[in-house]
Amino acid sequence: MTFIRFNLLPLILLILPFSVSQAQQHELGLVSRSESGGTLHPYQAAYDVQRYVLDLVVDPSDSTLAGFAETHARIVSPTDTWRLALDPRFEISKIEELMHNKNPKPGEGMHLNDANGERILEVREWTRPVAESKYVDIEFPRTLEIGERVAIRIHYSGAPRVARRAPWDGGFVWARTPSGAPWVGVACQTDGAWIWWPNKDHPSDEPDRGATLRFTMPSDLKAVSNGVLTSEEVLDNGFTKWTWSVKNPINSYTVTLNAAPYLEMSEEYVSVAGDTMPIQFWVLPEFEEKGKWLFPQFAEHLRFFEEVVGPYPFRNEKYGVAHAPYLGMEHQTLIAYGASFSNDNMFGQGVGFDDLHHHELAHEWWGNLVTAWDWRDFWIHEGFGTYMQALYAEQLEGLDGYNRVMGLTRMRIVSQQEIVPQGFQTTRDVYGTGRGGDIYYKGAWVLHTLRGVIGDELFFQLLSEFAYPTAESREKTDGTQLRFVSSRDFKEHAERVSGLDLEAFFDLYLHTANLPDLKWEREGRTLRIWFENIPEGIEFSIRVEVESGGEILRPVVGREPVEVQLSRREDPAVDPRNLILKTQIFAEE
Repeated sequence: MTFIRFNLLPLILLILPFSVSQAQQHELGLVSRSESGGTLHPYQAAYDVQRYVLDLVVDPSDSTLAGFAETHARIVSPTDTWRLALDPRFEISKIEELMHNKNPKPGEGMHLNDANGERILEVREWTRPVAESKYVDIEFPRTLEIGERVAIRIHYSGAPRVARRAPWDGGFVWARTPSGAPWVGVACQTDGAWIWWPNKDHPSDEPDRGATLRFTMPSDLKAVSNGVLTSEEVLDNGFTKWTWSVKNPINSYTVTLNAAPYLEMSEEYVSVAGDTMPIQFWVLPEFEEKGKWLFPQFAEHLRFFEEVVGPYPFRNEKYGVAHAPYLGMEHQTLIAYGASFSNDNMFGQGVGFDDLHHHELAHEWWGNLVTAWDWRDFWIHEGFGTYMQALYAEQLEGLDGYNRVMGLTRMRIVSQQEIVPQGFQTTRDVYGTGRGGDIYYKGAWVLHTLRGVIGDELFFQLLSEFAYPTAESREKTDGTQLRFVSSRDFKEHAERVSGLDLEAFFDLYLHTANLPDLKWEREGRTLRIWFENIPEGIEFSIRVEVESGGEILRPVVGREPVEVQLSRREDPAVDPRNLILKTQIFAEE
């Protein structure tokens, strides 16, 4: 390769007046910034999604999609424009308005009202804010008023982006099974579902009445998706249309498709709530024996979560697992599993169970039942999900198993940035800034430390009640069991359960990058102990265990040194059980 030297300054001066700032790039949705979420534009905030309908022909022979997507919504603030997101690599052929209900009766749904179930009022105009923007602005001839209900259908086609390193980068995976058959999957958490179907593209708005998902694919494949299979229509052209019904609200990035010549394993599972539902596993025929080995763990893991956190949230649908051509993803009611059909996938060390499956299943509670309405609080999904593996290891092996998993997570904490920053965040803000790993591992250690502060009984009460705040919510399966949360909600709930003021605790561990340094010195039988590296304005203090001569002391320690009288003239064990997240590296037994 030949490199040419030249003076960059005149070129920079020419470019600067026409450059686009990062904030402007986000505002315009330029595809060079592949991300999801962030600050809602007024055109997005003006409507509340009631239902999505997706109807696509997915052709592995040329790696293309073709069909339409519908958005049914209720107007919540006046607007003459809707904003949806769709990758500009797709060609939009037309956008239709299917229904417009100006004066709906209380409780009236978004039902199309002619004989064949469709009523196209007119074709809408649309624009993109700038060329290559991910956003599509759909224009109405007048201002829509609060309470009106509108349904829009977007017809589109094209080749979706290919995920080169799924699930860390988003897109479709067009793979082949060992026998050479098509093996299709999709992952889009970090990029957003707009990279393959048009939607609002924000975690704060899930369709109140779920979704209908139709995928037409070659008949020698099985197309599996979220929710419940309602029909399987064999067409004359060698394709089959699979229709899946999602009865609960669903975050757009967890809408999914997996297809292959799958074998299906299934069993009936009785929930702790008394409901019976299927556990279903779609696995490649070449992995049938490995699938039979793994399948029993699904029910074992489900039972653990139900006993610790509460009933499986989607008992009116299924718990499904699809063998995927990439590592894994937490798609609602159909997680993607592409690990090694063995234990110890996440850390490569002996935890004694399939921790990849366990982690993805955790998101049915922490992510799909309880959803962070902005990406800044995504540690509630990932930190909680990661901590559940330590709790399961504790159930299997006691404190030895728990400490081993917590030690593995402690070694992965970077803590160079706060895990819950100020302001609205996009997925790029979370994962593209070095914060991504800490929302898993530091998040898990925040929970570990909180457990030590409030004690086991209150901690497990807190976990269960944060998932299901009331006894009534534990019984629901109509979608009302799902809710949005933030870190502030968790802090407030922790304070109610514990009766403690935890403001400084969460300020330090969530809103700063600092880890406290625990310092101590001994003179004779007097121990002086204090914390350093605590930002000004945070009055952090916490009980610290000190073991001396078989006696356990628990002084409250903050920034100022505290003196403790020991029973012996020898160095004590300070925080011997590693209950506190601090700069000291966790020492495995």
